[in-house]
Amino acid sequence: MGDRAFNPEGRTNVPHQKQLYFKAALATSADGVLAAAPLNDGIVSIVHVSTGLYRITLRESYRYHVHTDATLNKSAADGGSSTKAAHGGPVANFGTGTPATVDIFILDEDGAVADPPAANANNFLSGSITVCDVAAV
Repeated sequence: MGDRAFNPEGRTNVPHQKQLYFKAALATSADGVLAAAPLNDGIVSIVHVSTGLYRITLRESYRYHVHTDATLNKSAADGGSSTKAAHGGPVANFGTGTPATVDIFILDEDGAVADPPAANANNFLSGSITVCDVAAV
């Protein structure tokens, strides 16, 4: 059996990786309102691009995108029982000198792109984006 010890410093098999955490309040057809620091360090904005599509702009450029994980939290009083969910989408500008972007889709129970529920203190998008800057992955 291989060495399965977890490194207390959070290292993984991807050298020079960094996780950027995000959280933003969402409302139908509106830009995300970023939560206060220390969340969203490394995130410039979360912009509503079109129905069910949000674009996260990172503060810096990175060589590679490794992974995006996103969750749509919903209020029970405002569609909490609906099956709308957040999913990572296309990424852009990785490996360039331009700040990178990551798209997040909100999908309904049929897999169609849909806006999130109406504004509510319990409706928010959160997750993490893993990036790295090594020469080869």
